[in-house]
Amino acid sequence: MKKIISGITIISFSLLTLSCNNKKGTSTTSSIPKSKVENIESIEQIDTTGQKKRYLRTLSLRNQFCGKNITKIRSKYDFGNVETLTNTDASFWVTYFKKYDITVLVKKQNDKILNVIDGKYPNLVFDSSYDLSKIINKELSFEDYTKSISSLRFGSIEKLSKIVCINKDCIEYFPKGDFTTVSYKKFDDKGDFVTLKKIAQGRVPYLDSYETKNLKKFEIKIPTSNAKPMYPSTVTEDKEYKKLVSSSKKLGVWYIEHKNVKSMNWHYEIYKKGSKYYGVMITKSPSIETLKKNGEIYKILNNKHGEYYKLKGSKFKMYDSSGEITDYKITFLD
Repeated sequence: MKKIISGITIISFSLLTLSCNNKKGTSTTSSIPKSKVENIESIEQIDTTGQKKRYLRTLSLRNQFCGKNITKIRSKYDFGNVETLTNTDASFWVTYFKKYDITVLVKKQNDKILNVIDGKYPNLVFDSSYDLSKIINKELSFEDYTKSISSLRFGSIEKLSKIVCINKDCIEYFPKGDFTTVSYKKFDDKGDFVTLKKIAQGRVPYLDSYETKNLKKFEIKIPTSNAKPMYPSTVTEDKEYKKLVSSSKKLGVWYIEHKNVKSMNWHYEIYKKGSKYYGVMITKSPSIETLKKNGEIYKILNNKHGEYYKLKGSKFKMYDSSGEITDYKITFLD
């Protein structure tokens, strides 16, 4: 029973400071009848600060991107312009993508995404909530738990729970680490144990009420706006283009996207007319080039840069005299 008493003593001591820790954002509603307060608090709390959305979206983004290569992700999802934030150093890149309102932490050595969070957050390099989330749902001894989530490392604990944390969920904020946890503290004859159930960056008083269902709705979707090319009349009414289209077999159309400069995007079509091949670069108007086919290679005739294409099935790659051109993302459309 000695271990149980020690655990209860720790919790009891923490409760003595609970009234002092009722800061802004956790004010009571003493003028409302107790039954009404309990009813209000049993429902998911009104999210006036956007904490619930931020928490759920962060979980979704981490599931979607952590551990992946930032270069591949940027080209696939079209993250748009990048803003490098403070706390970027020789080892880590802290970057904000305004288009999707997310901050990403990247290890420069291998371009691996280490952490993602909803919103603009320059201090992401100091955030421990993602790494600590790896012990969620693991029952640890009280000693092992406090080694992982130590008040010495993350600051004196601020109790956000309004109940005694004995064999119940406990909500705690760690100010130095700037994160909130929901943990189940279990004290019985077998010893003192703690299970981390949730963790969120920032001070989140109602974290215990946030359901984590349907996280997929917060995922960033792969752009599909260019799936069906819709050309302007300057293209569709061009006489040479109309003549080529009406008298040739189309082998394919691709969307060519520059990874950094969106003004350098275009559609490219390849046609076969008899024994001859033609490529059409389409921007505001069509530009037709004659191609010489040799197996999978389509060489652009009279091209001073030695440019050519390699077509295998629907897979399309661009080359010049220096080798493969990798500044572009190429998507097969039709």
